[in-house]
Amino acid sequence: MGPSVIEKLLANKALIGICVPSYRARGKGISEIAGYYPRVISDDLFYAVQEIRLAPFGISNSSKNPMLINLLRTVMKW
Repeated sequence: MGPSVIEKLLANKALIGICVPSYRARGKGISEIAGYYPRVISDDLFYAVQEIRLAPFGISNSSKNPMLINLLRTVMKW
């Protein structure tokens, strides 16, 4: 599995049991259906992962200076 597959899995609300209908269903007034799928992880864990996943790239939360950004991180390939 590549990183993009894992990224998609971590962003999927089905992990916490929520079904997000397709574009057509949302047009009919159906937004999200809670409890549709069995819950795999807790809400707290899911939203903690979302905060980490959506944090600005290259900025460390442990840094005392919020303006300190690792510019080489975007250049280096693993």
